[in-house]
Amino acid sequence: MPDLAFAAREYLARHGIIAQEIADHMGRSIDYVLDQLTGEIPLGVDLVLALAALTADSPERVSAELASIAGTLVDPPRFDGQTMARALAQEIGEQRTARNMTQQQLAHLVGETPDTIEKYESGGLRVSLEALRRIAAALDTYATHVMIAAERRARHKPNSS
Repeated sequence: MPDLAFAAREYLARHGIIAQEIADHMGRSIDYVLDQLTGEIPLGVDLVLALAALTADSPERVSAELASIAGTLVDPPRFDGQTMARALAQEIGEQRTARNMTQQQLAHLVGETPDTIEKYESGGLRVSLEALRRIAAALDTYATHVMIAAERRARHKPNSS
């Protein structure tokens, strides 16, 4: 079965759409949108309609592009949770470093201890969705952007540490 949540995240990245824009357009919470984008709940027609409105395209074209993206996943991402957690940890560290931010500065912005940030980045502590949202906000980005980058990292280096 194609991973439609992955296809939707890829669609957002290709079109420069952020999850908050979708939530605002739908009049729904960001949690509702992120639940669809992470596969916690199935993609809804309302999300496809919002994407169509935001891209000034028809719902049929949006659906076709989502199906096309999902269809190009000849070998859909088949990495385990540890691989994804490791990729997410690396991505957080790289994005923090790219912003010339120390772990202590990030910890202060996120409301965590520097030790917790170090554990997130080393993979010693799993990053919850709520923590990822706070970290992404502190890094002036979006949780979905961090997740997409981490998925790409995991897909390209599934067996790396």
